[in-house]
Amino acid sequence: LANKHDTIAVHLHDPREEHLPSVGLLELTDAETGESILVDSRSSRVRNRYAENAAKRLQGLYSIFKRARVDTINIKTEEDIVEPLVKFFRTRNKSR
Repeated sequence: LANKHDTIAVHLHDPREEHLPSVGLLELTDAETGESILVDSRSSRVRNRYAENAAKRLQGLYSIFKRARVDTINIKTEEDIVEPLVKFFRTRNKSR
C-alpha cells in the first residue's frame, strides 16, 4: 500500500493502558478467548510486567509501520488532536 500511496497511520492510544494502577485484585478477561485471570495489581512485579508487555506491544506496532514504510502520527487520548497533526505535517513539509 505504501509503495503506491501516501499512507499515514494515526495511532490513537490511551496512556492509561500502558500502566496498571495499584488498586488490588483485578479480574482480567481476554477479549478473544474469554479466559479470565485474577491479578493483584498491588504487586510491583505484576505492574512492572504489565508495563513491559505494553511497551513491547507498542514497539511491535511501530516496527510494523516502519517495515511497511508507513508514517505514523501518535495521538494520546489526553491531548488535543490538532497539535500532533499540525506538527507532523509541518515536519513532513520541511523534510520534502
